[in-house]
Amino acid sequence: MVEQHLHDEAEGELIRQSAEQEEKLRNIEILHMQEEETLTLELHVAVNRAVEAEEQWAAAQKQISDLEHGLSLGTYSNQSVNDRLSEKLEQAGTAHASQVEGLKTELQKEQNLRHEAEKKLQNLEGNLLKMTQLMHSMLPSGSQPEN
Repeated sequence: MVEQHLHDEAEGELIRQSAEQEEKLRNIEILHMQEEETLTLELHVAVNRAVEAEEQWAAAQKQISDLEHGLSLGTYSNQSVNDRLSEKLEQAGTAHASQVEGLKTELQKEQNLRHEAEKKLQNLEGNLLKMTQLMHSMLPSGSQPEN
């Protein structure tokens, strides 16, 4: 009788612990999905910035082409064109390089966070499996655990 009572208490504790582990796993999965959504939004922002930088680069190249065309027509002096070309190239190059580096950094952050989340999820799944196996091993033969 006492043995059955102790067995029932141990079984109840295992079921409670298993339920807690499952709840923790669900919460981590929810956090993981929220984290993925946030990272996806951040990635879209970074991509948009890169697209803007590409557009600025294209605009600067067009201005350079226009300046070169003006020079060929004799509209501008050589020094004026050279000064404008240098300024535009520097502005466009700096903006483009900055946007590309920002995008690379965002992508690396996302990869690192996803890898960490996957490792945590695998650890929790392993712990949950161990708890379930332990619970089953403590049940008498033919008993089924409660869901």
